[in-house]
Amino acid sequence: MVTIAKFFKSEDAHLFRSFLESEGIAAHVFDEHISQWFWQNTLAFGGVRVVVADEDFEQAEQLYVEYNESMKTAPFVEPPVREWPVVALLSLIAGFPMMLLGRKTTAGDNPAEMRGSEMTALTLRVLMGAWFVYAGGLKIFGSGLERFVTDIENYRLALGGLAVAGNVAIAVAYVVPWLEVVAGICFMLGILRKGSWLVMFGLVMAFTVAVASAWWRGLDISCGCLGGSEKISYWQKAVEFGVYLIALGWIAWVEWRSQPRMNANERESRNL
Repeated sequence: MVTIAKFFKSEDAHLFRSFLESEGIAAHVFDEHISQWFWQNTLAFGGVRVVVADEDFEQAEQLYVEYNESMKTAPFVEPPVREWPVVALLSLIAGFPMMLLGRKTTAGDNPAEMRGSEMTALTLRVLMGAWFVYAGGLKIFGSGLERFVTDIENYRLALGGLAVAGNVAIAVAYVVPWLEVVAGICFMLGILRKGSWLVMFGLVMAFTVAVASAWWRGLDISCGCLGGSEKISYWQKAVEFGVYLIALGWIAWVEWRSQPRMNANERESRNL
Protein backbone atom coordinates (compact mmCIF):
# COMPACT_ATOMS: atom_id res chain seq x y z
CA MET A 1 0.00 0.00 0.00
CA VAL A 2 1.19 3.52 -0.80
CA THR A 3 -0.11 6.97 0.13
CA ILE A 4 -1.54 8.86 -2.83
CA ALA A 5 -2.86 12.00 -1.08
CA LYS A 6 -3.17 13.72 2.29
CA PHE A 7 -6.01 15.91 3.55
CA PHE A 8 -6.89 18.06 6.54
CA LYS A 9 -10.36 16.63 7.00
CA SER A 10 -11.60 13.07 6.84
CA GLU A 11 -14.57 14.26 4.76
CA ASP A 12 -12.22 15.43 2.00
CA ALA A 13 -10.27 12.18 2.17
CA HIS A 14 -13.42 10.10 1.82
CA LEU A 15 -14.58 12.27 -1.07
CA PHE A 16 -11.36 11.55 -2.96
CA ARG A 17 -11.56 7.85 -2.00
CA SER A 18 -15.05 7.70 -3.51
CA PHE A 19 -13.73 9.35 -6.66
CA LEU A 20 -10.99 6.71 -7.00
CA GLU A 21 -13.44 3.88 -6.41
CA SER A 22 -15.75 5.32 -9.07
CA GLU A 23 -12.79 4.93 -11.45
CA GLY A 24 -12.30 1.29 -10.43
CA ILE A 25 -9.40 1.76 -7.98
CA ALA A 26 -9.69 0.36 -4.46
CA ALA A 27 -8.65 2.98 -1.89
CA HIS A 28 -8.60 3.26 1.89
CA VAL A 29 -8.52 6.14 4.36
CA PHE A 30 -5.98 6.05 7.21
CA ASP A 31 -5.49 8.23 10.32
CA GLU A 32 -8.94 9.82 10.18
CA HIS A 33 -9.69 9.05 13.84
CA ILE A 34 -6.42 10.60 14.99
CA SER A 35 -7.34 13.71 13.05
CA GLN A 36 -10.76 13.88 14.66
CA TRP A 37 -9.54 13.35 18.21
CA PHE A 38 -6.29 15.32 18.00
CA TRP A 39 -7.05 17.84 15.28
CA GLN A 40 -4.40 20.25 16.58
CA ASN A 41 -1.71 17.69 15.70
CA THR A 42 -2.89 17.11 12.14
CA LEU A 43 0.25 18.65 10.69
CA ALA A 44 2.49 16.58 12.95
CA PHE A 45 1.33 13.19 11.71
CA GLY A 46 0.83 14.27 8.10
CA GLY A 47 -2.95 14.58 7.85
CA VAL A 48 -5.60 12.07 6.80
CA ARG A 49 -4.10 9.73 4.21
CA VAL A 50 -5.68 8.04 1.21
CA VAL A 51 -3.76 4.90 0.23
CA VAL A 52 -3.95 2.59 -2.77
CA ALA A 53 -2.27 -0.64 -3.85
CA ASP A 54 1.22 -0.35 -5.32
CA GLU A 55 0.09 -1.52 -8.75
CA ASP A 56 -2.62 1.19 -8.85
CA PHE A 57 -0.34 4.06 -7.88
CA GLU A 58 0.44 5.45 -11.34
CA GLN A 59 -3.20 5.48 -12.42
CA ALA A 60 -4.28 6.91 -9.08
CA GLU A 61 -1.64 9.65 -9.37
CA GLN A 62 -3.04 10.72 -12.74
CA LEU A 63 -6.55 10.70 -11.32
CA TYR A 64 -5.36 12.82 -8.38
CA VAL A 65 -4.15 15.48 -10.81
CA GLU A 66 -7.51 15.42 -12.60
CA TYR A 67 -9.32 15.56 -9.27
CA ASN A 68 -7.37 18.64 -8.18
CA GLU A 69 -8.02 20.36 -11.50
CA SER A 70 -11.75 19.71 -11.16
CA MET A 71 -11.71 21.08 -7.60
CA LYS A 72 -10.03 24.30 -8.75
CA THR A 73 -12.85 25.02 -11.17
CA ALA A 74 -15.58 24.01 -8.71
CA PRO A 75 -17.82 26.82 -7.43
CA PHE A 76 -16.65 28.12 -4.07
CA VAL A 77 -18.74 30.27 -1.79
CA GLU A 78 -17.33 33.77 -1.94
CA PRO A 79 -16.70 35.55 1.35
CA PRO A 80 -19.06 38.38 2.29
CA VAL A 81 -18.49 42.11 1.64
CA ARG A 82 -14.95 42.80 0.55
CA GLU A 83 -15.26 46.27 -0.96
CA TRP A 84 -12.23 48.37 -0.10
CA PRO A 85 -14.16 51.62 0.60
CA VAL A 86 -16.02 49.87 3.42
CA VAL A 87 -12.77 48.53 4.82
CA ALA A 88 -11.17 51.97 4.60
CA LEU A 89 -14.05 53.65 6.42
CA LEU A 90 -14.16 51.07 9.20
CA SER A 91 -10.38 51.27 9.52
CA LEU A 92 -10.48 55.02 10.02
CA ILE A 93 -13.33 54.81 12.51
CA ALA A 94 -11.75 52.03 14.57
CA GLY A 95 -8.05 52.65 14.02
CA PHE A 96 -7.57 56.34 14.72
CA PRO A 97 -9.14 56.42 18.20
CA MET A 98 -7.12 53.37 19.24
CA MET A 99 -3.92 54.85 17.86
CA LEU A 100 -4.41 58.38 19.18
CA LEU A 101 -5.69 57.39 22.61
CA GLY A 102 -3.78 54.20 23.19
CA ARG A 103 -0.30 54.98 21.84
CA LYS A 104 2.10 57.86 21.54
CA THR A 105 2.06 59.44 18.12
CA THR A 106 5.15 60.17 16.12
CA ALA A 107 4.99 63.72 17.48
CA GLY A 108 5.07 62.70 21.13
CA ASP A 109 2.27 62.75 23.68
CA ASN A 110 0.28 65.54 22.06
CA PRO A 111 -1.53 64.52 18.83
CA ALA A 112 -2.04 68.21 18.02
CA GLU A 113 1.70 68.51 17.35
CA MET A 114 1.58 66.10 14.43
CA ARG A 115 2.84 67.37 11.10
CA GLY A 116 1.08 66.76 7.80
CA SER A 117 3.60 64.10 6.79
CA GLU A 118 3.12 62.32 10.10
CA MET A 119 -0.66 62.38 9.74
CA THR A 120 -0.26 60.89 6.26
CA ALA A 121 2.00 58.17 7.64
CA LEU A 122 -0.52 57.48 10.39
CA THR A 123 -3.33 57.21 7.85
CA LEU A 124 -1.32 54.80 5.71
CA ARG A 125 -0.38 52.75 8.78
CA VAL A 126 -3.99 52.39 9.90
CA LEU A 127 -5.37 51.61 6.45
CA MET A 128 -2.64 49.15 5.51
CA GLY A 129 -2.72 47.40 8.88
CA ALA A 130 -6.49 47.04 8.79
CA TRP A 131 -6.36 45.76 5.20
CA PHE A 132 -3.90 43.03 6.13
CA VAL A 133 -6.07 42.05 9.12
CA TYR A 134 -9.04 41.86 6.77
CA ALA A 135 -7.16 39.82 4.15
CA GLY A 136 -5.83 37.38 6.73
CA GLY A 137 -9.24 37.08 8.35
CA LEU A 138 -10.85 36.18 5.02
CA LYS A 139 -8.40 33.33 4.57
CA ILE A 140 -8.95 32.02 8.10
CA PHE A 141 -12.67 32.56 8.64
CA GLY A 142 -13.94 33.04 5.08
CA SER A 143 -12.75 30.58 2.48
CA GLY A 144 -10.77 28.54 5.03
CA LEU A 145 -7.13 27.53 5.30
CA GLU A 146 -7.72 24.36 3.27
CA ARG A 147 -8.55 26.52 0.28
CA PHE A 148 -5.44 28.62 0.91
CA VAL A 149 -3.27 25.47 0.83
CA THR A 150 -4.56 24.77 -2.69
CA ASP A 151 -3.91 28.37 -3.72
CA ILE A 152 -0.30 28.13 -2.49
CA GLU A 153 0.30 24.84 -4.29
CA ASN A 154 -1.06 26.35 -7.52
CA TYR A 155 1.93 28.72 -7.62
CA ARG A 156 4.24 25.67 -8.01
CA LEU A 157 7.06 27.36 -6.12
CA ALA A 158 10.31 25.76 -5.03
CA LEU A 159 12.99 26.98 -2.64
CA GLY A 160 16.16 25.35 -3.83
CA GLY A 161 15.24 21.67 -3.96
CA LEU A 162 12.25 22.06 -1.63
CA ALA A 163 8.88 22.33 -3.36
CA VAL A 164 6.25 24.47 -1.66
CA ALA A 165 3.66 21.70 -1.67
CA GLY A 166 2.25 19.10 0.66
CA ASN A 167 3.29 19.65 4.27
CA VAL A 168 5.35 22.71 3.36
CA ALA A 169 2.32 24.36 1.76
CA ILE A 170 0.22 23.38 4.77
CA ALA A 171 2.70 25.02 7.16
CA VAL A 172 2.82 28.20 5.06
CA ALA A 173 -0.97 28.32 4.79
CA TYR A 174 -1.38 28.03 8.55
CA VAL A 175 1.26 30.64 9.39
CA VAL A 176 0.86 33.42 6.80
CA PRO A 177 -2.79 34.43 7.46
CA TRP A 178 -2.26 34.63 11.21
CA LEU A 179 0.95 36.56 10.61
CA GLU A 180 -1.05 39.01 8.49
CA VAL A 181 -3.60 39.45 11.26
CA VAL A 182 -1.11 39.90 14.11
CA ALA A 183 1.27 42.12 12.14
CA GLY A 184 -1.64 44.17 10.81
CA ILE A 185 -3.00 44.80 14.31
CA CYS A 186 0.43 45.82 15.62
CA PHE A 187 1.05 47.98 12.55
CA MET A 188 -2.31 49.73 12.88
CA LEU A 189 -2.00 50.40 16.61
CA GLY A 190 1.68 51.35 16.59
CA ILE A 191 2.72 48.38 18.72
CA LEU A 192 6.27 47.11 18.08
CA ARG A 193 6.55 49.58 15.25
CA LYS A 194 9.87 48.51 13.77
CA GLY A 195 9.11 44.81 14.15
CA SER A 196 5.65 45.09 12.63
CA TRP A 197 7.05 47.22 9.78
CA LEU A 198 9.66 44.55 9.02
CA VAL A 199 7.04 41.79 9.05
CA MET A 200 4.72 43.76 6.78
CA PHE A 201 7.62 44.47 4.41
CA GLY A 202 8.59 40.79 4.43
CA LEU A 203 5.02 39.72 3.63
CA VAL A 204 4.74 42.19 0.77
CA MET A 205 8.06 41.05 -0.70
CA ALA A 206 7.08 37.37 -0.38
CA PHE A 207 3.74 38.03 -2.10
CA THR A 208 5.50 40.06 -4.80
CA VAL A 209 8.02 37.31 -5.55
CA ALA A 210 5.29 34.62 -5.68
CA VAL A 211 3.03 36.60 -8.00
CA ALA A 212 5.94 37.74 -10.20
CA SER A 213 7.08 34.13 -10.55
CA ALA A 214 3.57 33.01 -11.58
CA TRP A 215 3.36 35.93 -14.03
CA TRP A 216 6.72 35.05 -15.57
CA ARG A 217 5.61 31.44 -16.09
CA GLY A 218 2.20 32.45 -17.43
CA LEU A 219 0.16 30.59 -14.81
CA ASP A 220 -3.60 31.10 -15.00
CA ILE A 221 -4.46 30.70 -11.32
CA SER A 222 -6.39 32.37 -8.53
CA CYS A 223 -4.41 34.76 -6.37
CA GLY A 224 -5.56 33.48 -2.99
CA CYS A 225 -4.93 36.96 -1.54
CA LEU A 226 -8.49 37.45 -0.32
CA GLY A 227 -9.59 33.84 -0.17
CA GLY A 228 -11.63 33.93 -3.37
CA SER A 229 -11.47 31.82 -6.52
CA GLU A 230 -11.28 34.62 -9.09
CA LYS A 231 -8.37 34.54 -11.53
CA ILE A 232 -5.39 36.72 -10.75
CA SER A 233 -4.96 40.04 -12.58
CA TYR A 234 -1.20 40.48 -12.79
CA TRP A 235 -1.13 44.15 -13.76
CA GLN A 236 -3.54 44.97 -10.95
CA LYS A 237 -1.33 43.10 -8.48
CA ALA A 238 1.76 44.90 -9.77
CA VAL A 239 0.12 48.26 -9.04
CA GLU A 240 -1.16 47.04 -5.68
CA PHE A 241 2.24 45.83 -4.50
CA GLY A 242 3.82 49.03 -5.76
CA VAL A 243 1.41 51.03 -3.60
CA TYR A 244 2.27 48.84 -0.60
CA LEU A 245 6.00 49.42 -1.04
CA ILE A 246 5.57 53.17 -1.51
CA ALA A 247 3.42 53.34 1.62
CA LEU A 248 5.92 51.34 3.65
CA GLY A 249 8.77 53.49 2.40
CA TRP A 250 6.92 56.69 3.32
CA ILE A 251 6.08 55.40 6.79
CA ALA A 252 9.69 54.37 7.42
CA TRP A 253 11.07 57.70 6.18
CA VAL A 254 8.67 59.79 8.28
CA GLU A 255 9.14 57.81 11.47
CA TRP A 256 12.91 57.49 11.22
CA ARG A 257 13.16 61.21 10.45
CA SER A 258 10.97 62.13 13.42
CA GLN A 259 12.74 59.81 15.86
CA PRO A 260 15.41 62.38 16.88
CA ARG A 261 12.68 64.93 17.58
CA MET A 262 10.81 62.43 19.74
CA ASN A 263 13.96 61.69 21.71
CA ALA A 264 14.57 65.42 22.21
CA ASN A 265 11.02 65.89 23.47
CA GLU A 266 11.44 63.03 25.92
CA ARG A 267 14.68 64.52 27.28
CA GLU A 268 13.05 67.93 27.71
CA SER A 269 10.10 66.40 29.58
CA ARG A 270 12.48 64.59 31.90
CA ASN A 271 14.43 67.80 32.62
CA LEU A 272 11.21 69.52 33.57
